[in-house]
Amino acid sequence: MGQKVNPIIFRLGILKNEWRSKYFEKNLEEFSLYSFQNIQIKRYLDQFLNESGLILHDYKMYFNETSLHLYVSYFVTSKIILNISKVKRKKFETKTVCNSSKISIFLKNKLQIYKRYEKFLLINKFRYQTIIDKNSFIEQILESLTVFLNRRLNILIIFQQVRKGLSLNFNNLNYLDKKILKNKFLFFRRYLREPFFKDMFHLLILSVKLKSSASLLSNFISNRLVKMKKHTQFFFLLKHILIILQKTKISKMRGVKIKIKGRFNGKSKASSKFIIVGQVPVQTLVTKIDYSESISYTFNGTFGVKVWIVYKN
Repeated sequence: MGQKVNPIIFRLGILKNEWRSKYFEKNLEEFSLYSFQNIQIKRYLDQFLNESGLILHDYKMYFNETSLHLYVSYFVTSKIILNISKVKRKKFETKTVCNSSKISIFLKNKLQIYKRYEKFLLINKFRYQTIIDKNSFIEQILESLTVFLNRRLNILIIFQQVRKGLSLNFNNLNYLDKKILKNKFLFFRRYLREPFFKDMFHLLILSVKLKSSASLLSNFISNRLVKMKKHTQFFFLLKHILIILQKTKISKMRGVKIKIKGRFNGKSKASSKFIIVGQVPVQTLVTKIDYSESISYTFNGTFGVKVWIVYKN
């Protein structure tokens, strides 16, 4: 039996690797308290963002005697539009019960305006900040953290969207690279109607361009495994898009290794699946490796997802 070590902990102190959470304790009791609070806050952020249609990309936490500084970066999925549409439809249904046909005509016009607005949001994927402000996610997180910490600390939260202003910039590529990418992406035209394709495509672009994005990729895979019964098509697209993006000059990624274990396609026995793209030297200390793991709970049992991403020096 081999003893497995977390790659991030194994490389602390080498190549400017640091903890994502820092705190100053006076004794061992405060150390255990701060570590417990760190774990619980991380779990709460994962659960809260997943339920509201967001995916956690990265977080940094700094504890002090009087304050808590929390930095959260997130990725917006198409689920957030569905949540808002349910809320607005309930409001329209309650209004239609009230009065006569004039109100129903007025509400039909309102629904048409809302559908146009929904299409506008689907086309312009970088303008979700107004939706997040309306739902007041930051206020809900502040209230829950003040209750959990017994209102002893001053809490400062920086909530940043990862997706804003980032895309695959084709202007930095040569003519041959543009032609190769165009021919390869035309192969995926038949998958455009799949509900997970657009989110997966934008998320993989971000994971190639941004560092410390292993948690973003692992959380996305675990969220999609909950909603799907057949997994072969999803894994096929995931692997081939990663191969295309990893070969571009924009990518800061040297290689990716993904391990998924569970009951695929509703089979009776669990098995493990590996997706390896590029070079992933896990045992060398000099390489910059980001690691993350997540669990998804489905009707066919639990799935475990582990992601290793090696970045260029």
